[in-house]
Amino acid sequence: MNIGIVVRTLKIGGMERVAANLTDAFMDEGHTVTLMYLKDRPVKIRPERSDADIRLLNLDRTLAFTGIGILWIVISRILNMVFRKSLFVWQGFAQSFVFKRKIKKIESEKGRFDLMIFRGQGTFELIWANKDPRIIQVCESIFPRKHKGRFDSWYAGLLYNGKKVVCVSEGVKESFGEYAKDHGIIPESVTMITNPINIEKIKSRLGESIASIPQKTYILGLGRFVPHKNFSRLIRAYKVLVDDYDFQHPLVIIGDGRERDKLTKLTKSLGLEKRVSFPGSTDNPYAWMAKAELFILSSDLEGLGMVILEAFASGTNVVATHCPGGVSDIMGSGCLAAQLSDMTPESLAQVISLTLKQPFPEEEIHAVLEKFRPKAITDMYLSFGISGTMPCTV
Repeated sequence: MNIGIVVRTLKIGGMERVAANLTDAFMDEGHTVTLMYLKDRPVKIRPERSDADIRLLNLDRTLAFTGIGILWIVISRILNMVFRKSLFVWQGFAQSFVFKRKIKKIESEKGRFDLMIFRGQGTFELIWANKDPRIIQVCESIFPRKHKGRFDSWYAGLLYNGKKVVCVSEGVKESFGEYAKDHGIIPESVTMITNPINIEKIKSRLGESIASIPQKTYILGLGRFVPHKNFSRLIRAYKVLVDDYDFQHPLVIIGDGRERDKLTKLTKSLGLEKRVSFPGSTDNPYAWMAKAELFILSSDLEGLGMVILEAFASGTNVVATHCPGGVSDIMGSGCLAAQLSDMTPESLAQVISLTLKQPFPEEEIHAVLEKFRPKAITDMYLSFGISGTMPCTV
């Protein structure tokens, strides 16, 4: 089959890695895949397959380089002043037509797409006016519960009414159901299909040499420095470990984002600047995970928590906050459930300390990873996208 996968960018991020993994998964099953990104940003994430077809559609530039496009952009900004936070409505309407033209051009070269998979809210907003029945919209994150403005239900309807919607975890699906009820959304259909993980790809990169990885054993946090990842909670938990548990391992936090200064200031205010390091972003988090004693996820919410699976595939155990979303889909049973903490620094510190004293739960982690093998997930996408139903599973 001929499949298109569409994302906003291919920057370093969990959603982008999943898009690359899904591209590999479909190609490994013999399907033709075009991975398309919409914004002209540096490509940091690529599929493992060297023959993967990656296309920049660059909707902004295409729209801006036409006379009517420039006029439409100006009108859109004026309308955004009248209808708060509506810029995506007006620009997305025009960019949707640009997207359709670009898709037709690719199809003239490669044949008609049987299925197109749009990933993430940012992607939906850029090309929301596409009503093609071949499109599946994949929701990666928990939805806000409360109305924030008088036009929110209208905006939500534009994005989701009449669409085929996939949620990456049961937590996201439940959240979407509440969101749809709040805003009167009626999608065509909704199901849960989780994300695939390319275990072989991860293992192939574990031995890569990275000079900045500490020689001393450390514990690890990793992700974008944004509020819902709550690295402040991790740093405060580490302070509890140092003060109350005589903890000796340093803490390494990989990533970057708008909260970097806030996190470094917090580290200094707690007297931890010699024990907590911030090496920046990396395109190979797996090498860092493999050498860590423990990976910690301290989020307020997670759509799925792919980074947990990546740590497991790297051979490293995980402690995570028992937050809304998909974390409990991964760690909600067996001994792994004991590695979930309450949403406080004190609880997180306690669970970290206890987990480091326990044997590595190799068999249970192996069983978890098997649930996220690519083929079953690609089969689900094909069944849902083509027929609107899911395959039966035993």
